[in-house]
Amino acid sequence: MLARLLPTTFLAGALLLQGCGGTGADLTRAQFTKRADAICQRAKERRDERMAAVIEAAPPARSELIATQVKAQLAAVDPYEAATAALEDLGAPKGGDVERLLAAREEAAESVREAPATAYFSNYPYRRANDLADTYGLTECRTEN
Repeated sequence: MLARLLPTTFLAGALLLQGCGGTGADLTRAQFTKRADAICQRAKERRDERMAAVIEAAPPARSELIATQVKAQLAAVDPYEAATAALEDLGAPKGGDVERLLAAREEAAESVREAPATAYFSNYPYRRANDLADTYGLTECRTEN
């Protein structure tokens, strides 16, 4: 259990450090967007690394392909959640409301943890969060399969 939490805790800390330099109330929407996209880009890189590690460690049997992909989707949730926490700590910019985006991201992560195959077969668990990211102009905070 501790071994599983340490990488996630480290990633969350690293992502939080990126968001330093002012509270959300001090940020303009453009500054928020730039910082949020940087946080999400790093989380995507970590997500891709974790998914690749799961896939590379899996047996090459075709019969295990879907099970391996489902495990990879589960491995991707931790960096996604760490990015969500970092976005929350970044705070909303002047006149901005990111609470709906954060809630949608939390719901997406929960949905993938409960039914990871849905994330493998479709982008449905992330749809609402992606739509809200688009509304905010966050290009790197979208999650695609």
